[in-house]
Amino acid sequence: MAFTFPAEVKAGLVFAADYKAGDIRLLVRNIRRFGAAEYRLPFEILDQGAFEELARLILGEENRIEKLFRRVA
Repeated sequence: MAFTFPAEVKAGLVFAADYKAGDIRLLVRNIRRFGAAEYRLPFEILDQGAFEELARLILGEENRIEKLFRRVA
């Protein structure tokens, strides 16, 4: 006997500026792996290259996001 049921996995990301710490918080859910993760990136490193790496992450391509962003959770 086999059961089939529809399933949906939602994914998302949120950028939040942390002025006190001087960095950007990136909160991701179900991107690259199941579950939530939080990354930090200093303001001065945020450039076109960082956004390109983020796009690669979202598209599931090889990326350097963990080298640019410091994972904190």
